[in-house]
Amino acid sequence: MKKIFRVMPILLLLVSLITFAIPQNKVFANNDNIAFGENEASNYVVHTTMESDKQAVAIDIKIEAKENINIQKVTLPDKSEVSLVNSSITYRALENGTYVFTVYYTKTEGTSSEVINDKNQTNEILTVDITVDVDDIEKLIEKESSENIEKSKVDQEKVDQEKVAQEKLNKENVLKETKIEDSVQVSTWAELETALLNKDNIFIEITKDIEIEDEILIQNGRTVHFTGVGRLVRSEKLDKSLHMINIEEGGNVYIEGITIDGNNVGDRFMNMKRVATAIEISGKLTLVSGTITRHTCYVIHMQGKNAEFHMQGGIITENEASSGLLIEDHATFIMDGGEITKKLL
Repeated sequence: MKKIFRVMPILLLLVSLITFAIPQNKVFANNDNIAFGENEASNYVVHTTMESDKQAVAIDIKIEAKENINIQKVTLPDKSEVSLVNSSITYRALENGTYVFTVYYTKTEGTSSEVINDKNQTNEILTVDITVDVDDIEKLIEKESSENIEKSKVDQEKVDQEKVAQEKLNKENVLKETKIEDSVQVSTWAELETALLNKDNIFIEITKDIEIEDEILIQNGRTVHFTGVGRLVRSEKLDKSLHMINIEEGGNVYIEGITIDGNNVGDRFMNMKRVATAIEISGKLTLVSGTITRHTCYVIHMQGKNAEFHMQGGIITENEASSGLLIEDHATFIMDGGEITKKLL
């Protein structure tokens, strides 16, 4: 038993020596932490304390210079410089990251009297870093930002849901107002021409892009509801004097989802190259949703007291037109949804 008690103090001494022999230049800050370190210039103790609201960490460093070391100053992480007062410095960390404290020091050799008598000794300024890692700060801004993003998502979802509901309601209203006799899907100009000729009141789903080779004429007493994901595109074959869609007085057209694409045909600045209006209205046009774009001259022309353009949704955009909407002779334009934007001159 006596041998065991004799060995234990020796082991403890060895552990202590090994611990202090290993340089400890980096420490980590948690809620409340004390770390001991050593480098070529000093022994130091780093005490980090998390503030109650977890928005900052207080860093307190006590530095004790080693023998023959004279500490001149310490540069803080914000680049400001301080001299050691009572061998202690303090710093307030506001963000997570690595904080570097640079110690400036000079080294001398021999005893104080020897240093004084030896005028050849130089006072070269050396540096060593003490680093502290902070990783537990909870940024209020980040919290608020996260909450705002989440709120924006919820708000956007609500807007999207309301938009879908409104479009559904608009569609239901359209179907109530119109007396649709038939519904057909088309993907070519020939199929579209046939559908327009066969029925006066028809629901036409455009499934692919179709080049318009002749004016689509909607006569008095007819109702045509264009829907789908395709585009009606102005062809170079379409005579410049003809409209893409011409709604005569008493005619009725609904556009939902599709794109009326002028294909940038024509030049409004050259008389010989000007093209007719994309959509000519003497009857009634309702834009439920969809896009009207890339027209070079008039986009929509309404003329006469019975002419009406009701914009419930959709967008009229990217048109380099001499007039976006031209309203004449007491025609009516109602806009309670949708957008008119970008290069509409």
